Amino acid sequence: MVPPLGPIISGYATRYSWRLTFWVGLGISGVFLPLVYCLPETYAPIIKKKHRVDPEAAEKQQPSFARELKVIFLRPFVMAARKPVVLFTSLYLALVHATLYLFFQAYPIIFQVGVYQLSSGEVGLTFLPITAGSIVALGLFLGYSSYHSSAMKAGIV
Repeated sequence: MVPPLGPIISGYATRYSWRLTFWVGLGISGVFLPLVYCLPETYAPIIKKKHRVDPEAAEKQQPSFARELKVIFLRPFVMAARKPVVLFTSLYLALVHATLYLFFQAYPIIFQVGVYQLSSGEVGLTFLPITAGSIVALGLFLGYSSYHSSAMKAGIV
């Protein structure tokens, strides 16, 4: 839902300064970055490991920062190699996002440089249908997620 909003905001921000587009992105990222640190750990081996080790031993065996970075950056590749559902979901989402970002590159060429000669702000508005589609998809996903949770509790699924 958020990526299509970037060109809409940036199209009008470039009227004032090309640097403003980056400052707006930094501000939005700065607002949402703390939320990442509030996310709970969901990787089962890590959760099991935390419950298995007694608290005194855990304090003594703190891994080094380099070891933590290695684990953090290698974990997605290990999961993709061991679990086909992770691999194929990642490939599918890569294709979807590649298509979306190709739109981001093609729209200005088509609508600003090409036949239509629209301004930067007007080119940004051409992303409104993608944004609307993202909002509709989010609504459908939330509705299905609620339905699926209810079905799981009822034992249907």
